[in-house]
Amino acid sequence: MTQTLTVFDLKSRPWAILRALADGQDFLLLEAGRPVGRLVPCPAEPSTGAPTLAQSLSVDALCALLGDEDLSRLSGVTAATFALARSRGTFPAHVQARLEAVSAAVALQLPLGPATRIRTWWRRPHPELAGRSPLAHLALAWTPGDAHSEQVFRVIQRQDALQQLTLRPGRPERP
Repeated sequence: MTQTLTVFDLKSRPWAILRALADGQDFLLLEAGRPVGRLVPCPAEPSTGAPTLAQSLSVDALCALLGDEDLSRLSGVTAATFALARSRGTFPAHVQARLEAVSAAVALQLPLGPATRIRTWWRRPHPELAGRSPLAHLALAWTPGDAHSEQVFRVIQRQDALQQLTLRPGRPERP
């Protein structure tokens, strides 16, 4: 069943609306009592939901954004092991898989702003992750595509979807 909402609703409770969209709810957007748009859920992808490798960044770019210490925590190795592997240009398979997943996730966040905003996002606690930061959440043992990592990637995808839902002032053009 389609629910109606106003621009005020969209601005005042965007996360609740995104969660409802993720659960399959669709919305009719009203302005001054007239329909101006529709929000419909995206169909579920057959993949695990993790960002694709086509959107990946290099390890050097990741280090510039997140820092060597945080990136070593996300990859599951000590800072010294990470620095040694980085200098050689080769990582163990499990570390490489983690780096590719984190890289693809960070690539989704690049349109959101400067590196400091992205770094802050990874370090800030999020309610969807039981009050932990994505960095702390993924500092535990994880593999790309498991339920533990999918929680972080879902938060990133919701954030990306919210960024795309920004409304411009004025009436939308009608086809």
